[in-house]
Order: sequence, then structure tokens, then C-alpha cells
Amino acid sequence: CEEIIYMPGTLVWVPKIALALYSKPGRSDTGALWGVGLITSIDKDGNIEVYVVGEREQSHTNFVRPMA
Repeated sequence: CEEIIYMPGTLVWVPKIALALYSKPGRSDTGALWGVGLITSIDKDGNIEVYVVGEREQSHTNFVRPMA
């Protein structure tokens, strides 16, 4: 398993609801479960601040998915 390194300025998929974590982002049938976000800050513990649809949200790198 390859480790994903997140940095400020990275685009990521952000779950809108907890159920989204069990689905794959970017598909037409799961579009309502995920939003696109921009990482604005990250700390050494993996806590991130993400800008999503005009709002800042707090999350963790375990809960976002890379855009690929």
C-alpha cells in the first residue's frame, strides 16, 4: 500500500455524509455523497482544513480521498 501525501493546495474528494466512506468517489451514482475540496492547511497529525463549496471544514486525511 502506497502512502498518500497531502499538501495545502491539493484537490481532494470530501465526504458529505459518513456513508460516503464506503463508496468510491467520482462515479455518477455516488456524486451526491462526495464534494470537491481544496486543502488550505494541514498539521503534523493529519488534521486538515478544507475549502468546500464556499465553506471551510475541518477533517482528517483518513476521511478524504485524492482526486485521480
